[in-house]
Amino acid sequence: MPALSIQVPFPVFQDRDGQPLDNGYIWIGEPNLNPQVDPVVAYYDANLTIVAPQPLRTLNGYISRAGTPAKIYVDGVSFSVLVQDRKGSTVYNFPDGTGISPDASGVTYSPDGVGAVDTTVQDKLRERVSVKDFGILPGASNAVTNCNAYALLATHVNGLGGNCEIVWPSSDEPYEFSPYLNSTYNATANLWRGVVELVNVKNCYHVGYGATVKFNMNPAWYRGNPNIASLDESVFQFRASSLQGDCDHVGVKGIRIEATATLPAAGGPGYSDGSAMGVIYRGCTNTLTENVTCYLWGTDGLYFGTAYGDAFGGYGHMVINPVMIANYRQGISVVRNDDGTILGGEIRDTYGSSFGHAIDWEPDGGNTQSNWTVVNLKTRNNQRGAFNFINTRNVRVINADVNEQNADASGAIYMDGSNVAGFNVEEIVFDGGRYIAAQAVLYATGGAAIDGGITNIRFINGAYLSSVGAVLNNSAFLRINPFAAGTTPGYIGDFYIENCVIDGNGGTRVGSGGIGTARLFIKDTKWNLRNPAATALSFDISTPSSYELHMDGVEMTIDAANTLAPCTVPMFAGTLKNCTLSGHSGATIIWEDKGVSSTFRIGYNKFSTYNYYNGPTTGLDLQLPGAVQVDGFSGDFGIPFRIVHGGRERVEEYLATPAVFTGQQAPQDGDITFSVGNSGSSISNEIFVYNDTLGWRQISSQTYIGTSLNRPSVTSTISAQIGLMYLDTTLAPNGKPIWFNGTDWVDATGAVV
Repeated sequence: MPALSIQVPFPVFQDRDGQPLDNGYIWIGEPNLNPQVDPVVAYYDANLTIVAPQPLRTLNGYISRAGTPAKIYVDGVSFSVLVQDRKGSTVYNFPDGTGISPDASGVTYSPDGVGAVDTTVQDKLRERVSVKDFGILPGASNAVTNCNAYALLATHVNGLGGNCEIVWPSSDEPYEFSPYLNSTYNATANLWRGVVELVNVKNCYHVGYGATVKFNMNPAWYRGNPNIASLDESVFQFRASSLQGDCDHVGVKGIRIEATATLPAAGGPGYSDGSAMGVIYRGCTNTLTENVTCYLWGTDGLYFGTAYGDAFGGYGHMVINPVMIANYRQGISVVRNDDGTILGGEIRDTYGSSFGHAIDWEPDGGNTQSNWTVVNLKTRNNQRGAFNFINTRNVRVINADVNEQNADASGAIYMDGSNVAGFNVEEIVFDGGRYIAAQAVLYATGGAAIDGGITNIRFINGAYLSSVGAVLNNSAFLRINPFAAGTTPGYIGDFYIENCVIDGNGGTRVGSGGIGTARLFIKDTKWNLRNPAATALSFDISTPSSYELHMDGVEMTIDAANTLAPCTVPMFAGTLKNCTLSGHSGATIIWEDKGVSSTFRIGYNKFSTYNYYNGPTTGLDLQLPGAVQVDGFSGDFGIPFRIVHGGRERVEEYLATPAVFTGQQAPQDGDITFSVGNSGSSISNEIFVYNDTLGWRQISSQTYIGTSLNRPSVTSTISAQIGLMYLDTTLAPNGKPIWFNGTDWVDATGAVV
């Protein structure tokens, strides 16, 4: 420590000549008042118990008490002083003096800065409360006594209403707690919970960069015994008791929080989820959890829950760089809490009998929650995958790094619809990032009520989706499984994959049933089918009649090292346009239009020999197996005319005359049709447009100028050709304009030519 100078232990008073004041008089009074008229009580001791009668007398300059120099104390910081000589004449009168306080309460702290308000050094120091102030010490030998010390700390902080930092000084040894070995806490249900919770505190944070806190469970409890759950909580607990906002601006920063639990055998004693959690917020608002590690807790690493009795939840949570490792139920649980952000961090090795996700958004009962953002989070090897969603809206996951290849996982992402109307999983967006799963990337199971299922789920902005499993049903990168409650089928809505990469084994798998129509939109996405673990692919797209598959701008390739038995994709409803679909001799995919009565629409695509389109009849097949693909035209071939574009973008079968269509599909205003041969290379390019008033009218021809012998082939039975113009170079060097009137070619005068 630094050297200290020696100070005069007793104050010395001088006479007017500078000599020590002998036999003088000292009066102590209220500041800025006459001490003789408005005295304050003076004391000989710092405890303010021995009154010093005034006036005080001096001996050789010192205040004298029975002939011995003495110190004088007052209950205050400022005071007035009147000094008189032996004759009672005034030596000096000081209206506002300041003494030296025996403790920090009497020393003023003046903050720097314009407008700063003075306070006492004591109050300033008490803004930070060290756990060591209450006898909490690192080391295993203090694990039992630390429980009693923490009870005192919690009582103190609760009494203050928070307004402080609780400091855990850095230590090479952890601060350990063993409530199960402490007779006080082991004997009474709920006592540990009641002792350590900080209730209705504000502006209160645990801070401990370089500190580890270790919670020693009874070894017989494994990872938390639900039968003794009331004794098995955490050191870091915050709770609001009556209203939202009662426990506000609270949190934990920079602490590693460990439990001592062993992994039970599946189905064995202690296998049920426990109740011990690393950090607990119950009904709290505006929390901050920063650079916190939670390891080996019996339930969740980090828990955002409700006030007791599910009275209300919390909101406004910020989680920065969380590290959740080997916790037994969830890495992070969100229960009826809104408006949260998770930035960075890692969650891995979560295990549990009933859950086992990195993050679980699941409000209890008939509640909902919304508005969470997750940015740059890494997840690994969690038993049930990365994310679980129930009754949750408006979650955006940005640039996540998800690699969930645990064999027990249903999918990297799991969604469960509700059986209550209006309690959806909806507006969940995965923005960029990568999602690797041994089985499904996304497993969605629908609820039992209309508007109580799953809808508006999006992968966008380069998100990478990879399924590397080998089981057909489970390895589909998207698995939709509507379930029934009684006789009511589940509700499934819309899924979007836009500007992404699908890489790996599997396709989509959609179970039958559903109140709503499941719709999958895949747009501007590269889809590479490959199975790095085997030569055979397990690709399949299961599409029940209620299911819509829309593919626009999809570029599909099949790895040359993998084989795929001919796979037919039934297209009951949806669209297929602007796609490039490639296969090889050992891997064939057939996109099969299930009939002209379906609502399936096909536009321009590029097919390969082994990745091709089948129309509703063989005569409408774009390509037969093994045929050589000449160009990229798609649609119904072998028919005199077809509708290719317009408002519907619907390929329709044209029969005999342009007015007759199968399935009662009448032409609509703006539809375009043209005559074709039997392959894409032989289109004659005779184009017709449909008008609601005029019907079909030919608007152009491949041959629009030439000799009389090369006039277009016309027929009087096709009214659409009435008005067709031709420039005849036999009749005039530059071509004489003539028109087809339905029977003959005529010139401008009406004469037959």
